[in-house]
Amino acid sequence: MRPRIAHLYAYAGGDPISNSDPSGLLFGINAGEGYGDSAVEYWINQQQQTGNSLYAIPGTLAEMWTPCHSENTLTGLMGAWGLAGALEMGAFRFKTVGSNTWDAARKWMNKEGIQILEKGQQRNHWLFEQNQGIGENVADWIKNQPWNTNPISAEFNSLLGQYPNMAWLGGPAWAGWMALAGASGGAHAAGIGGSNCGCK
Repeated sequence: MRPRIAHLYAYAGGDPISNSDPSGLLFGINAGEGYGDSAVEYWINQQQQTGNSLYAIPGTLAEMWTPCHSENTLTGLMGAWGLAGALEMGAFRFKTVGSNTWDAARKWMNKEGIQILEKGQQRNHWLFEQNQGIGENVADWIKNQPWNTNPISAEFNSLLGQYPNMAWLGGPAWAGWMALAGASGGAHAAGIGGSNCGCK
């Protein structure tokens, strides 16, 4: 069975050269904001239902079509992209049986195929460090889970070990997308960086 691939030029009827739409009109029809919002919602739903992060691409293009609502739709896309990435990496799978020491958790992740390491990689505890900084005060059953670890090069992991307050630099891409979505949503709620298009 072949995975479904998003048609990247669906927003322009399959012909982005002839059917560009800088005025916001849908091929001469005044589709306005409603069309763009519907398209964004469609692509977000496709991404969430299939787990395919590529659906964020046409969703982002559709979001550009709706400048007055871009703050909300972009926030939704970033959050969906982050969530899809987290699910793909097994970030929300939890070791619930047996010991939660780092050695036991690492063996469990290897056995379950979670965050398979490539040659020269180690798992970085990116939010709560393993045995230093904030992580010293966090229970093993919390910090030794897939959501708090990310495969990075052994050299980078060693460097971050010297600077525990910088461990987040070795965090997964999905966490970055979720953080951006949270920051964007917070800024929008606070009225920072709003659109000047005058739409209501």
